[in-house]
Amino acid sequence: MVLTVAFLLTTAVFVFWFVIFFVLGFDFSYIPVWGSNQTQVLGTTIFNYAYVITIPSWVNEKQDDVSINWSLWYIIHAAPRCSTPFSLPS
Repeated sequence: MVLTVAFLLTTAVFVFWFVIFFVLGFDFSYIPVWGSNQTQVLGTTIFNYAYVITIPSWVNEKQDDVSINWSLWYIIHAAPRCSTPFSLPS
């Protein structure tokens, strides 16, 4: 029951954010697509996805045949590829 409510709340917030994002329009001057200093990207990505909380609880619940290294590296490489199309100017 709790997971269902959390999922529905997260979905509602995401839909609301998306609608507001498209209604107000895109202002790409706030976030440049390319920059000269990329030193904070990994730290921001790890903080954004809350690895500090998520990983320990996931490791305790995963099945024995699931590889921790493969799973983490897959997500670390897949997440930017999923979010990049939303951040590029049209």
